Amino acid sequence: MISENKTQEKLFPISLLFFIDAVLTACSFIVSYALCSFILEDINAHSMLIQLPIVVSLTCIIFLFIGIYKGIVNTNRLNEVYSIFNAICLANILTIVLVVVNGKLILEENLMVPLAIIIVHSILSFSALVASRFLYKNFRNIRIVFTSDNMIYLRIMKTYPYWKTIFFHARKK
Repeated sequence: MISENKTQEKLFPISLLFFIDAVLTACSFIVSYALCSFILEDINAHSMLIQLPIVVSLTCIIFLFIGIYKGIVNTNRLNEVYSIFNAICLANILTIVLVVVNGKLILEENLMVPLAIIIVHSILSFSALVASRFLYKNFRNIRIVFTSDNMIYLRIMKTYPYWKTIFFHARKK
């Protein structure tokens, strides 16, 4: 029973990060469509709604395959950035292969993702995922504490043997 609870505690942040990564990937695909539609006039935004679930699901499968969630807490940042880079590159290569196969065999017009969108999407996805990992690792130990004397403190617990107050924020009303 105790080991099951500890397993659930370990899996919750990883599943939350997986959900955040999927949302960031979807947002970066939408933003890449928006950016490219301002530059290129021939981009059909209607087909984005069909392409979005395919690209996000392919990217999520690659994230699980590469294993970017193995050492989310106790790994150095360079290896994690390297694995995120590999996952994004592999997902975009597979997206390009899907587009080429679709163009040669199936000829479904709505599944044709323009190459400019794939490139912008890869840059935005990589930046968003690395930034989310940076924010998670740097701010996961910060807590907002309400004290009995109606004060709000921002405290951090890192390697200190006690809670250390970092910043006095405001009075509670």
